[in-house]
Amino acid sequence: MRGYEPLDTLKAVAPDLWIVDGIATEPERRLARRGHPTRMVVVRLANGDLWLHAPVGHSQWLGRDLAVQGTIRHLVAPNPRHVSGIPPWQAAYPRAVTWAVP
Repeated sequence: MRGYEPLDTLKAVAPDLWIVDGIATEPERRLARRGHPTRMVVVRLANGDLWLHAPVGHSQWLGRDLAVQGTIRHLVAPNPRHVSGIPPWQAAYPRAVTWAVP
């Protein structure tokens, strides 16, 4: 299954609001038996920090594109299925606060 191309690319929705389409991380692919589309929402907060909701797979080029928009300070995993995508982002942005379900 394919995502909504282009993948791993910031797509502006409104001022200070973007989406990034991607493909589920490897553990999620096994659960679904094949890759499935995912979508991250990126919000630039009033102070310029970035809030990432349901992060897609981390890549250096996506991190570089996000750095142009602000500093990644919040990583949000809204449900257990999204928790597996968080560790690579935590490793790349150790100062970001992680918000996740138990």
